[in-house]
Amino acid sequence: MFVAPVTETEVEQVIKGLKNNSSPGFDEILTSLVKQCLCHFIKPLVHIYKVFLQTSIFPDMMKKAKIKPLFKKGDRQDINNYRPISILSVFSKPLEKLMHNRLLLSLKRYNILTSKQHGFMESKSTEIASHSFIQSVQEALDRHLHAVSIFLDTSKAYDVINHNRLLDKLDSYGIRGSVNNWFQSYLTNRTQFVEISQMDRNKYIQRRFQSSLRATSYGIPQGSIL
Repeated sequence: MFVAPVTETEVEQVIKGLKNNSSPGFDEILTSLVKQCLCHFIKPLVHIYKVFLQTSIFPDMMKKAKIKPLFKKGDRQDINNYRPISILSVFSKPLEKLMHNRLLLSLKRYNILTSKQHGFMESKSTEIASHSFIQSVQEALDRHLHAVSIFLDTSKAYDVINHNRLLDKLDSYGIRGSVNNWFQSYLTNRTQFVEISQMDRNKYIQRRFQSSLRATSYGIPQGSIL
């Protein structure tokens, strides 16, 4: 895999394409603020991203995640009914996106991904995957064949990924050398803390409570671009 040089135009497009999140990361900097002030620091930011990609380094300060539990359904007192969302620094997202673009380009160039892959793919969706599955079943039944399907639901898949296995997998697909080292830097030495917000009904003030900072040795942050 070859990592193409970063350009000012590309960084500008990536940052302007980010969603305006209502909840900032640990640095309390909103995406909308960065967009408004981008013209004042775009050049040094491009230089910083260039250095991080060339030296195979993902800075530790960008690995610090704020975890917010998002309620799904059921009993609010049951911790299993909450999904943890990692809110990262606004400056880590463009760097992730720059590598994401180069990674996807390499996978497409060498035709590594199967056409059956629907998750996280452009112009693909769960609806298309469901339609393809139903069509296969109908074709089998029309030919008087038995239709057999196996469904696997890996609980909390992103939270239990082994970093060494993931890096070996990337290496087998041609993401080797300095690029593999960059992903190793991205995955290791990550830290996180949990933040819970509560509205004080008497004073109508939102209070925030934070846990202590903990290291994460496996899994990847949900909410990240990569």
